[in-house]
Amino acid sequence: MGKHYSFLHNAELDFGFANLSIAGAMLYASNRNVTWYLMTVRRVPSVCDTYSYCHAFFTTNTGFVEFKHNDINMNTFYYICAQSDDIAIQREFSEEYLAEISSCSNGFILDDAPPSKGEIQINHHNRYITNPRNIVVTWNGFDDNVDASVLGYQGKLKNYYIAIGICITFFSSLKQCLRLKIFFLKEMLKINKSVIP
Repeated sequence: MGKHYSFLHNAELDFGFANLSIAGAMLYASNRNVTWYLMTVRRVPSVCDTYSYCHAFFTTNTGFVEFKHNDINMNTFYYICAQSDDIAIQREFSEEYLAEISSCSNGFILDDAPPSKGEIQINHHNRYITNPRNIVVTWNGFDDNVDASVLGYQGKLKNYYIAIGICITFFSSLKQCLRLKIFFLKEMLKINKSVIP
C-alpha cells in the first residue's frame, strides 16, 4: 500500500477550477462512522454548528465524502478534516482495532479568477538579441488574489510558464496570433544575422 499512499498524497488537490467536485478520502475510515468537516482553518472542531470556521459537515461510513458545490465559496482556502472515535470491528475470524481519527488535509482552493496581467521584457540591444544562447527574460506585475505560499509554494503564483515561437490559445484572433509568429520569425532572423561572421 505504501507506493499507492504516496501516489494519493502527491495527487492531492491544491488548486482547482470552479466546476471541480471536492471529495475527501482516508485510509482506515471505512466500516465506521467518520464525521467530515469543511473548514477555513486547519482544526477539527468539537461542534460544527456554532463554529464560524466550519462551513459544512457530513457523517459517512464509506471512507470518503463528497462536498456539494453550494458549500464552497470560490477563492477561499479550505481544509477537509475528519474525526472518528476508536473502534473495534468484528471481522469473520477476528476483531480489528481501529485507532481514533482526528486529522485535516493540507488545504485547497477553487480559483475562478485569473492572475492580473503583467509585463514581460526580453533584454535586447536596439531591438536585437546579441547572444542567442543566453536570452534574459524578466517579468513584473503578475499578481493573484490567492497567496499560493500558504500551500508551500515559493510565491503568490504557483507557476510561471514561458513560451517562445508558438501561438498561445488565449489570443483573441488568428490575425493576432499570426502577427506574433511573424514577430518571432523577424527576431529569429535578427538572431541568425547577428551570429553570421
